[in-house]
Amino acid sequence: MSVIILDGHLKSALAAVRSLGKAGIPASVGAERTTAMALHSRYSKDTFLYSSPYFSQEAFASAVKNEAIRMGGKPLVYTFSDATYLALYAHHKTLSAHMTLVFPEERAIEIAFDKAATYSLARV
Repeated sequence: MSVIILDGHLKSALAAVRSLGKAGIPASVGAERTTAMALHSRYSKDTFLYSSPYFSQEAFASAVKNEAIRMGGKPLVYTFSDATYLALYAHHKTLSAHMTLVFPEERAIEIAFDKAATYSLARV
């Protein structure tokens, strides 16, 4: 099993890299910039850079797809921010041939990222 960890600038991504690494699971870590802390973890097997999903979801998705193809074996992808999560979700139909993505049904995502819908559901 291999994994791709995104959002390498976040502490939660670093914690995941460390945890997976200690369990012997190799991780390729991606980030928008070379200074992202998880890129420099001793548990990062490989690293790669990607374009910000805020500026181009297509370029971001392409970079993640290329890394998955390079790794082979449909690695499991972990995201740690809304931006990377939503960008992968927007392209999940084409990306799923190259990587393992875990998403709930579409309506659940719509509710989770719509504050009014989430609030309305919570009131029930």
